[in-house]
Amino acid sequence: MNELAELAGIAGSTITNLMVTDAWLALRTGLIGLWQRVMPGQADTITADLDALQATVTAAHANRDQSVTEAVQQNLQQRIAWLLLQDPAVAEELRQLLADPPRGAHSRHIEQHVSHSGTGDAFVAGGDITVNR
Repeated sequence: MNELAELAGIAGSTITNLMVTDAWLALRTGLIGLWQRVMPGQADTITADLDALQATVTAAHANRDQSVTEAVQQNLQQRIAWLLLQDPAVAEELRQLLADPPRGAHSRHIEQHVSHSGTGDAFVAGGDITVNR
């Protein structure tokens, strides 16, 4: 396996894994930027396809459907391989993007301090919380 094919395989897996994280939107922006430079005529198509693939992975993740996730990984691997064939020079930028996805506008730092005394409950969450009694 050559270096670019190996990178495409790593990229397919990494991108798929990051689709269900807070890093996704920033990574998506970086990937679209690569396509816009290398294959500008396909930038709109890849944008729509990435959105559809992300929705598919999110549903598969919720349903614990590993076969769908693997299919998306393979799809992305092929797309990235094609991108790298068109311009092997973007390999280093892709490596950087995967190793350190840019922090998007949706990234945030949350710091919470809680103290509680006496009776009763204290609930702390950095996101949604459900309490059943």
